[in-house]
Amino acid sequence: MSNVVLRVSVLAEIETLVALLEDALSSETMRRAMLADTSLTSYAAYRDGAIVGAVVVRWDEESEIELLAVKAARRGQGIGRAIVAEVMEESRRRGVLRLLVGTGNFSLDNIVFYQKCGFRLSHIRRGWFDAIDPPEFWQEIKLRDMIVFDYDLTEAATG
Repeated sequence: MSNVVLRVSVLAEIETLVALLEDALSSETMRRAMLADTSLTSYAAYRDGAIVGAVVVRWDEESEIELLAVKAARRGQGIGRAIVAEVMEESRRRGVLRLLVGTGNFSLDNIVFYQKCGFRLSHIRRGWFDAIDPPEFWQEIKLRDMIVFDYDLTEAATG
């Protein structure tokens, strides 16, 4: 596993994170709002002293990874999996029972990625993306629903 360190983001990193998280959420306005939202915790992911990714988490008994992205030039190096592993470790420290993550109905790479990280299909949030204007399409498929995966941290702890 690559050595990735998560640090709670600081104001000086916000512009870098806004740009970096574009692949996770196309709306700059929404990215900025999420990074400013005090109910969410934003982390910059560092490797060898440089920001290589970012993750935004809503912490609760049932927590959720709201956004996650790795710099395009650094993908395929295990950084995304390392970020997820760090979030899972922090989840355990916080006593989180279940970790959720959602992705768009046509985000095939993300669907595969989260399953490789050990997440399992949980449910679908129908119409989650319907308000996006203009709507997003991939191969004539409209982005509409969020596919939600979960990781049961109590199950993982007991085997």
